Amino acid sequence: MLSILLGPHESGSHPWHQAERGEIAVSAIQEGLQPWATAHGVHLVGNEIEALMAPGQYSVITPMLDKVSELRKRGYATGLLTNSFAEFRPTMQRDLRFEDFSAVVESFAIGARKPEPAIYEATAQMLQVQHSEILYLDDFPQNIAMARTFSWTTIEVRDPLVALAEIDSFLPD
Repeated sequence: MLSILLGPHESGSHPWHQAERGEIAVSAIQEGLQPWATAHGVHLVGNEIEALMAPGQYSVITPMLDKVSELRKRGYATGLLTNSFAEFRPTMQRDLRFEDFSAVVESFAIGARKPEPAIYEATAQMLQVQHSEILYLDDFPQNIAMARTFSWTTIEVRDPLVALAEIDSFLPD
């Protein structure tokens, strides 16, 4: 069911992807899903996107945010690269401590979503660093694969606390 609601991992014309690129409002996703659901023999009741966006549907990993704050204080440029919606920005800004990030790169603002190349280009520009200077963490292999094409060093996050411990091994002493 999630693959119907969120679309394939690769970018395309799925309504969720369109909203992440800022092409349509979140309120238009549900209606746009109908052809996708029909093609897969799935009946939608009409509140699926509302349920996905409800409070409690994602979790904040506080130790990761603490690490971002620590790295920023140590002089590193820190970035948040996210596929998200304009309508969700106030929630993210409240929950993710945007002030700890040197750059917040949001798909809806850029007009591109991970794993589309343009959002990786925008990230390096907004951070004002070379691609080869970026250490990038993500939990989706297709996003990691694209980052590597830009010579980013990557950590694929399977367990956030394990990934957190890996960060320092990539940084100079």
